[in-house]
Amino acid sequence: MFQDYVDQRFERSKACVEQSNHATRILGGQTWSDRIIRWSMFNLFPESFTQRANTKRCEYRPQVSFLPLVPNMGTGTVVPLKPSWRYTAEQKKKDQIQPSPARTV
Repeated sequence: MFQDYVDQRFERSKACVEQSNHATRILGGQTWSDRIIRWSMFNLFPESFTQRANTKRCEYRPQVSFLPLVPNMGTGTVVPLKPSWRYTAEQKKKDQIQPSPARTV
């Protein structure tokens, strides 16, 4: 069970932490090199670079497993999530217990 979690989320989480560390250093850094990097990012990089980075960052949206998955309403791609085994088992059990409603004419 834990290995499944690691396979799904660890690499992305690790990348997000590293990205956050870099962003914090660039945006809040006080050294001369940090100031040059910050100036070049805000003044020299094209807007498409920022948009592409944001699109990549937003394609992974983990959600809690005990709620139904939220449908994708945007234009960007979303990495599909694997439902938890417990949620899947609970839904199967729920479907078996609840009989289909009888139709009355």
